[in-house]
Formats: sequence, structure tokens, C-alpha cells
Amino acid sequence: MATFLGAIGVPHYTKDGKLYTGEMHKDASGRLMTGKFHTANSRFLFHTKYGVDGIKGFKGKLIATSPSLERMTDLINKYFYSTTFYLEPKNDKEYSVYNKKGLLSDLIVVKKGGRFRFEQL
Repeated sequence: MATFLGAIGVPHYTKDGKLYTGEMHKDASGRLMTGKFHTANSRFLFHTKYGVDGIKGFKGKLIATSPSLERMTDLINKYFYSTTFYLEPKNDKEYSVYNKKGLLSDLIVVKKGGRFRFEQL
């Protein structure tokens, strides 16, 4: 697996909001992680200091919108060139994104104004 140096000038944060400046790699799904190579201690990295939980009023990077969950699932699978992604309700307005390897913690679908928003946290 090739080492990923990260985007120049874009800070990266751990789940708890701490700035990370060390070496990075991407996992098989393309998610950014700590360490030059994947180990059991590798942790996911985010482009916001709010990590996976976010903060009230914080809006993630919009990737796509859709009027229905079914169409949103199709759009997510097209986005990743896959057929293995699915959504699970987190609460009445948020849905977690999963694939066969598990939860993609830096992605979310949010219901807002009658539409569904696919966002990267």
C-alpha cells in the first residue's frame, strides 16, 4: 500500500479533535488513517477538528442530495463505484453509512427540508 502524504495545507485531526501531523495512509475504502502503514493502532483522520461526532450547527462537506433514501443509497454506491454501501438510521434525521467492512465514520446522511444530504464530516 502506498503512503499518503495528505493534502498540502489541509490540517488533519483525530476523532477527539487533536491536530495530527504524522505520517498517513488510506485504508482499502480510501479513508485517511494515522501511520505510514496500516496497523491495529491506526486511527481515522478527519479534515475538521470536530471528528466523527461533529458539533451542533456544524455542516459537513456536501457530496450529494436526494429526495429519497433509496435514491441516496444509489448515489452513494455510484460515488464509490460500488454496490455494497447501505444506510442505517442513527436517529430520526441522521443515517450512518456502512459497507461490508463496517461503518464509514466520516460520512453521514442527514434529512433536512424534505431532502437527504450525503455529507463528509
